[in-house]
Amino acid sequence: MKSRAVEIRAWTLTYVIRGNVIRLGETLKEGLEEQWEDLENNAKIHLEHYYHIGFEERRAAEEILDLSQKLVSVSSAIVELKDRGRGNEELFEKVKKELGPVFYPLRKALDKHLSVHLEELSKAEEEIYGKYGANIRYVIILSLLLTLLALFIGLLVDRLFVRYLGERDRAEKSLKISEKQYRELVQNANSIVIRWDMNGNITFFNEFAQGLFGYSSDEIIGKNLVGTIVPERDSSGRDLKEMIKCIIQNPEDYAINENENISRDGRRVWTAWTNRAVYDEDGSIKEILSVGNDITRLKESEELLRNVNREISSLNRRMEKELKAAARLQQSLLPKALPDITGIEFAWVLKPCEELAGDIFNIFRLDEEDVGLFLLDVSGHGVSSALFSVALSRMLSPVPDQSSLLKTYSDNPLGFTVVPPVQVADNLNKRFPLDSIIEQYFTFFYGILNLKTVEFRYVFAGHPGFIFHPRDAEPRFIETASTPIGFAEETEYEEHSLILSQGDRLYIYSDGIPEAMNLKNEAFGLKRIISSLTEDSDLPIKDSVDFLIGRLKQWFENTRQNDDISVIALEIKETAARNV
Repeated sequence: MKSRAVEIRAWTLTYVIRGNVIRLGETLKEGLEEQWEDLENNAKIHLEHYYHIGFEERRAAEEILDLSQKLVSVSSAIVELKDRGRGNEELFEKVKKELGPVFYPLRKALDKHLSVHLEELSKAEEEIYGKYGANIRYVIILSLLLTLLALFIGLLVDRLFVRYLGERDRAEKSLKISEKQYRELVQNANSIVIRWDMNGNITFFNEFAQGLFGYSSDEIIGKNLVGTIVPERDSSGRDLKEMIKCIIQNPEDYAINENENISRDGRRVWTAWTNRAVYDEDGSIKEILSVGNDITRLKESEELLRNVNREISSLNRRMEKELKAAARLQQSLLPKALPDITGIEFAWVLKPCEELAGDIFNIFRLDEEDVGLFLLDVSGHGVSSALFSVALSRMLSPVPDQSSLLKTYSDNPLGFTVVPPVQVADNLNKRFPLDSIIEQYFTFFYGILNLKTVEFRYVFAGHPGFIFHPRDAEPRFIETASTPIGFAEETEYEEHSLILSQGDRLYIYSDGIPEAMNLKNEAFGLKRIISSLTEDSDLPIKDSVDFLIGRLKQWFENTRQNDDISVIALEIKETAARNV
C-alpha cells in the first residue's frame, strides 16, 4: 500500500506536468486508475480480513482505509481538472494544499503500522524463546530432583516429562509459525526493511532492499551502512555519515527522515525512512529498525517542478519588464505638451487598470483654425487591447506632409483638407470590421474645434456621452445613440455640433468612470460625475479634473479598479475671435 501511495502522488505530479502520456504500454491515466483501485482494495482487505490486536490497531487500519480513499479522491480530482484544461499553477497549488496533507499522514500511518507489527512479532519471538529457555532450566532442575527421588516418585517424573515434551512441541510449533509470519511479513513487504546495530552495521536486510540496492543478504549483513547504501555525503554536500551518528544518539529526532542513498551500481536513490529504536531487556537501545520507501521519482518530479517554477518566474520577470517597456512606449504617445492656443485651456488624465491601457487619446492642431481631439476605448484589457489602441493612435495622429484619416490631399493653398468627424468614423468602421476570432472592437469619440467660430463638431461611435458645462448654467449630459466601430459595415454615423462661449467647459471621458464599482457593487454613475463637476466649478479646469478623479478614488475604497480611466477636458477662456 505504501508504494502505491507514493506512486499515486508521483504519477499525479507527472500527469500535471506532462499530461496523459504513454507509459509502459498504457496511458498515465490508465495506470493511475489501476493504482487507485489497487490501493483502495488493499486497504479494505487489510481492514476486513487481517487479525488486529486490540482496539488501537483496528482504529489504525480504519484510518489507513480513510486516508487511502481521500488520497485517491484528491488525485482523481486533480487529474479531472487537468483534463479540463486548468493551468499548472492552480494544479500545483491543489497538490500542495490537498494532496500533501493526505499523502504524508497516510505514509506515516502505514510505516507506523508496519513497525508496530514488526515489534509485536519480535516480542512474540523473544517471549517464546524465553518461555522455552525457562522450561529447559525447569526440566534440568526437576530432572535432578527426580533422579534423587526416582525410587519414590517415578510415576510422577514420567508424567511431568511427558507434559514438558508436549509443551516444548507446542512452543516449537508456535515459534515456527511466528518465525514464518515474521519472515513473510518482512521479506514480502513492499518496502525497504533493515536493522542495524549501534555501530551502524547492518544486521537484517529484506528481499525488497536487496532488489533495490543490488546487494544480496550475504554480501551486506555485517557491513556498515556508510560506504554501502549510504554515501558519506549526498549530492548537495550534506554529511550523511554524521547523520547516521545522530540517529544512533537520538533516534526519536529522526523518526521520520528523508535522505539520499546509493545502490551498488552507483545509482542515487532518494528514500523516505521511518526509524524506530529496538530495546534490550535492560531498556538500552540495541538496534535501529528502519522502514523505507523509494521516493526517487517523487524527488525527480519535485525537482522538475522547481525547474518549471524557476522558468515561469524568469518568464514572469521578463514579461513584467517588457510590459513596463510597453507601458512607457504607450505613455510616450500621449500628449507631452498640449497645443499652445491662446484663450483655450486643456487638461487630461489616463489611469490604466493594468500595466497597459486599452484607452488612448490625443489633442493636436489640424491647421491654423482647427484643433482635433479623439478618445477611443478598445474592448478588454492587457497586451492585445493596448497594442490595438497604440496602432489606432498612430493612425489617427496627423503627420506633417502626409495623408491620413484626418486630412486628405487637396489643391487648395494648404495642400490638404480636414476630414469631417463623421467621415473619420465611417472610414474607421470600414477599415476595422469586427474580427470574429479576436472579437475586439473599440468605441470612438472625435471632435474638431474651430478656433475662429468656436464651433465644436463631433461624432460618437459607441462611446459614452460627454459633459457640457456652460459658464452660467448647470452641467448637462450630451449623448447620441451610436454603434462601436466595426459592429456593422453599413452603419451611418451622425455629426453634431455645439457653439461654445467664453467660460464653457467640455469633459469627455471613457466608460471606466461612470461604470466604476465600489465595495457594494454600485456604479459611480452619471449623477455623481455631474455632482463632482458642480462642486468644483470655481476651480481651474485641471484642478476640476483632479477633483473628479479624487472622488473616484474615494468611491473605489479598497476595491480594484476594473477598467481604464481617461478624461479630456477643455475650457474656452477667451472669445473665439482672439484665438486665430
